[in-house]
Amino acid sequence: MYLGTANSANIDGVNRFINESLSLVREKIPTTKLILAGNICKFIENHEGVIKLGEVKDINNAYNKADIVINPGIVGTGLKIKNIEALGRSKILITSSHSAEGLKCERNPFIAANTSKEFANAIVNVMSNPDIYNSFSREAYEFAKNYNEKQINIIKELFNPNKTKLGSELTYKLIPNIKIIEKKVGCKEAGYIFQ
Repeated sequence: MYLGTANSANIDGVNRFINESLSLVREKIPTTKLILAGNICKFIENHEGVIKLGEVKDINNAYNKADIVINPGIVGTGLKIKNIEALGRSKILITSSHSAEGLKCERNPFIAANTSKEFANAIVNVMSNPDIYNSFSREAYEFAKNYNEKQINIIKELFNPNKTKLGSELTYKLIPNIKIIEKKVGCKEAGYIFQ
């Protein structure tokens, strides 16, 4: 499954996956279907093996139809929220290394694939091996749970006016781009972020 908006990076990534990877997967597992959800569906031509749900009111309905979630994007910046959403639903995430930005940990709860053949092989491998599927599914949920707990704790720290002063060691630890913020607001003269 792929859930996304109709920006050019998403459209290019999905079209590349459909044109180069999906046929390789369907050669080995002919019943494989790619489910697309979101307004990206308006910009993807009809293809055999592709089901377009369109915009969905409840994304859980789309995720409930999927075993594997792909993110073949090769451009864009920052953490891809769709990855955390998929992992938090215990879905197997197969993503490009670029789209995995921000998800690094000791043992990745996703499979990185950077070529069309790597995407196809990863999907076939997961679909053919229940043990691999189950292992990644468990790790996906645990990773998303821990990731979200960490983010909540960071937000709590940021909203603690007794601890969060621009220029403090804590702000450098919690806010990776704090130096940019400091330049814009005047560094230590700005005082406490939240009061």
